[in-house]
Order: sequence, then structure tokens, then C-alpha cells
Amino acid sequence: RRAVLAKYLSLLPFMSPEQAHLVSETDTCLTGERHGKSAFMLVIVLVFSTLAPIILVFGFVFFVLGRIVYCYLLCFAEPPRNDMGGEFWVNSVEQVRIGLLVFNLLMLGVLLLNGIWPFLLGLPTLPLLIAGWVRSRRCLQWERLSMEAAVEADALAANNKIDDGPPAEYSQPECSSEGAPRLPHIRAAAEVMREGAGPEQTGD
Repeated sequence: RRAVLAKYLSLLPFMSPEQAHLVSETDTCLTGERHGKSAFMLVIVLVFSTLAPIILVFGFVFFVLGRIVYCYLLCFAEPPRNDMGGEFWVNSVEQVRIGLLVFNLLMLGVLLLNGIWPFLLGLPTLPLLIAGWVRSRRCLQWERLSMEAAVEADALAANNKIDDGPPAEYSQPECSSEGAPRLPHIRAAAEVMREGAGPEQTGD
């Protein structure tokens, strides 16, 4: 995150490190950039995986390191941001589909170099790939419900089969102090702490 680091270093002479950290993290949305970079690397690996299989090793290392680094950044280093993963995910899938089209054309060119018959045998894969791409863009609705699903939801709500009340709050059972059984090791640790506490600390 070179841009965030440069912004942080430029703010250090004017404010405390904590304030510089907070200000440098504002207005930084890296989700789309990371989706685009990951999709680009995946396309490169897919396109050249047949001609140069060694690239699969480098692609595997890249995505394993990205899994570790991005998990740390999202969970511990960066502040929470608005979730736009759904739209970015769909755009990344579209980019990968374009990469598959490039891969198909590359393989058809390689087959053509080996003769006309291998090329003709592999040619039907091109319209199948294009048809699947067109179908995914036109038939798969991910931004809104279809009319049939909306009518079905209205019918269920009319029959009181859908609870329109406030959403239920989820609480992890191990963190709840009422009504949920504790795990054995948590119960044992609580008993040890209770036995080690004096009467003043326990309130007895």
C-alpha cells in the first residue's frame, strides 16, 4: 500500500502518529484494485498455462501469499469499509470470461499451426464459450429479484410465512452468558479463575 504509506509519512510532521494513521486510511478503497489485480493475474495464468505450465507454480504462490496478506490487512490493519464485494466479484468474473476467450483464440491459433483438422475440431468450443458468456450476462440476475421471485415473496408474506419484524441478532454461543452451554475448556478455565479469586474479588 504505497499510496497509504506515502500519505502517512507526509502527515507525520504535522500530527501525531495515531492521527496520521487515521487520516491516511480515509478515502482509500482498495477492494476494486485488488479484485482487478487478482483477475488479471488469474487470466495470465489461465492463458499461458498450456503453453508454459511452469506459470502455474508462480500463480499458485501469488494467490497463496495474497490470501495471507489480504486476510491480515482486512482483519487487523485496515479500517472497516463499505462492502462492495458483490459488484466487484461480478466484474472480476466477467474479466476472467474475457480471459478464457483469449485463451480459446490462442489455442485455436496453436492448433491451426499443427494442421487444419485439429483447428476444425477445436473450433466448436468458440461459439459455446461465447454463448455461455452471453447467457450469463442476460439470464443471470444478481442485482434485483425476478418478477416470479417477487410475486412468490409477496404471497409468502400475505400468508404470514415471512417475518417482517426486525432481524434477529446472532450471538456466538460461547460468548453468551445466558442459556447457552459453555465449552468444556472454557468452563474449566472459569472454574480455575473462580477458585483462585479471593472473597473480596468474588464478592462472597
